[in-house]
Amino acid sequence: MIGCFGKLPSSADFVSLHGAAEEVCEFDAWLQSSLAAMRDRDDWQALFDGLPMCAFNYRARNGNWLLGGLLSSQDASQRRYPFFIFQLLKGEEGTALVNPFTLGELFSAQIKPLLHQAVQGADCTRLFAQIQALRPLQAQDLDLFRRVH
Repeated sequence: MIGCFGKLPSSADFVSLHGAAEEVCEFDAWLQSSLAAMRDRDDWQALFDGLPMCAFNYRARNGNWLLGGLLSSQDASQRRYPFFIFQLLKGEEGTALVNPFTLGELFSAQIKPLLHQAVQGADCTRLFAQIQALRPLQAQDLDLFRRVH
C-alpha cells in the first residue's frame, strides 16, 4: 500500500491517502512527539523550515515497515507539519529479512519529485492520482531483491 499524510499549502487541514493505517498512525504519533520536543527551542520554526527531504524506514510495533520520505510543509493557514509519502511493507514471519534501507532509498528516489511538487502547492487531487499511480513493491520484487542481494 502506498499513501501520504500531512499538511499541504493547497489544503486547509491535514491531507491523507491511506493515512489511517495502524503503522501510519504509530509513525505519526512518533513524529508529533518529536516535533513537540523541538517547540521548546526559540529557533524551532527555522529548523523545521530548513529540513531537507528526509528518507525514513520505520519499523512498527507489529513488525511491518513504512518506507518513505518527508518534507517540511504547512497548510493554507501556515500551520507547520511535515508531508510524507509512504509505502507499507508487511513483515512476514519465516522469510529472510529484506534490507529496508536499500528499498527505502529506491522508493525515496521515486517520490522525491512528488514531495517537492506537494509542498510547492500542487493540487491535491492531481497529487493523489500521481501517488496512486506509483507501483508498490510486490512479492516477486522482494524475492528478486533477496536473490540479487
